[in-house]
Parts: sequence; C-alpha cells; structure tokens
Amino acid sequence: SFRLTNHDRAITMAVKHMPARPRQSRSARKRAPGEPPRYRILEHPADIGFVAYGRTLSKVFENAAQALIELSFDPDTVAEKESREIRVEGGEWETLLYNWLSEIHSYGEAERFVFNRIEVTGLSKNHIDGIGHGEPLDKSRHRAHTHIKAVTYHQLAVKQAPGGWEATVFVDL
Repeated sequence: SFRLTNHDRAITMAVKHMPARPRQSRSARKRAPGEPPRYRILEHPADIGFVAYGRTLSKVFENAAQALIELSFDPDTVAEKESREIRVEGGEWETLLYNWLSEIHSYGEAERFVFNRIEVTGLSKNHIDGIGHGEPLDKSRHRAHTHIKAVTYHQLAVKQAPGGWEATVFVDL
C-alpha cells in the first residue's frame, strides 16, 4: 500500500497553496495587427520570468514594466487616478533595467501603490525617466496575482533581436 511521508505531505500542501498564475489581461492583448507580443512568461521551478519585446529600447522597458505589473495585479482592476514619476540611473542596459523594475516594484511595497501602465518619457545609456499611472492599493478591488519579493539579476539580459530588442527578467517569488 502507498503511504505519504511528512515530506510528501509538505510538498502537497505547498502545491495547493501556490499562487495562481496571472491570466493574460486585456491590456496585454491590446496590440496593433502585425505587432509582436509585448512579453512572454517564462516558467521556472522557484521563480517566474518573462521576455519583453519591443521595436525600440524604450518599448522594451515599457513592456518589461507592464509584465511586472501584470504578474502582480490585474491592471484591468486599477484606475489611472494618480501618476508617479519614475527616474533611475544605471550603467549597462541590464543595470538600468534592473533599477527601473526595482523602482517600480518598490512603489507597490513601500507606498502600497499599484500601476495600470507605465510609459517611458526619456531613455539614455545611463538614465531612464517614466510616468506610472495607477492608484493606491485597494484590496477589495485590485485582484492580486503573484506576490513578487524582488527583481533579480538571474539571467537578466537586454539584447538586440530580429525586429528590435528583447529583455529577459526573472523575479523572486
């Protein structure tokens, strides 16, 4: 006969309590005909990642921000009531992307602010400016997806690709 060990029970309980993977929101599906997808989710045993795409570096940074937003909350439940300026600096494109996403993530953690969307208003090799649109967190209206602990450097990459640019990012859950 088959018997569960304590280890098996712990694994079973952990799987039952894993956060649901986010569904693709309407904002992720909004794109012009012939436009490539904004991002694609990468499954990982302990973390979750994504590859963001864009014809320009600015679009890649916007799409990476949108992926981060949609992993955390359903942006369709977030109104654009307030805006936040986002400004970060960094050396390489990867460092700049890490700092950009970490700053966006910090608004949710420190200010309890959720974004619907973020737009890049300026980008150079060492600096990025943007505006995030959203509102203070309201747990009764904002549908949470996955709690992200932090953006990581694990497999972080920004590179040119056919038709533009792409960025690979993993976040710690």
